[in-house]
Amino acid sequence: MEVKIREANFEDYNEIKILMNQVHNLHCQNRPDIYVDTNEPLKKEEFKEIVNNSNKIVLLAECQDKVVALSIITIKEPSENPILVSRKVAYMEDLCVHKDYKRRGIGKMVYNEALKRIKLLDIDSLELMVWSFNKSAIKFYENMGMKPQYLKMEMKID
Repeated sequence: MEVKIREANFEDYNEIKILMNQVHNLHCQNRPDIYVDTNEPLKKEEFKEIVNNSNKIVLLAECQDKVVALSIITIKEPSENPILVSRKVAYMEDLCVHKDYKRRGIGKMVYNEALKRIKLLDIDSLELMVWSFNKSAIKFYENMGMKPQYLKMEMKID
C-alpha cells in the first residue's frame, strides 16, 4: 500500500469533509452534551480560510488517489504575557484517519511528517487536546512520545 503525504488544497474539501464527519460523529456519540449533530462540521468557507492561512499546516495522506488521513496544525505566536516564558507552539487541531484505513501506520506517517515540518519552524513544542474517552488516540499520542501537559476537569451541574 503506497501512501503519499502532501499539503492539502481547497480542491480536497469533499474528501476531507468525509474525514471530519467521522471525527465529529465520534465526538457527538461520546459527548452529545457538547457537540451538535451536524452533517457539516467543517464548512467549505472555513476550510478555504484554513488552507489559505499562513499560520497553518494542512497535511493529508492519499492512498490510490483517495484522501485517507488529515492533520491541521496551527502555529501560535509567542505569548506577550510577562509571567510566561516566550515560546513558539505548534497546536495540532486535528489528526484523523479514515475509519477504513486505521491501524495501518498512516496516522504515524502523517504525525511524523507534521513533526518534520514544524521542526523547521523553530517551534518549542507540539501540543494538542484529546478527549479522555478517546483511549485509542491517547495511546497513539503516548506511543508517539507525547506526555500529558495538564488535566482539565469538569463536573456536571444539574
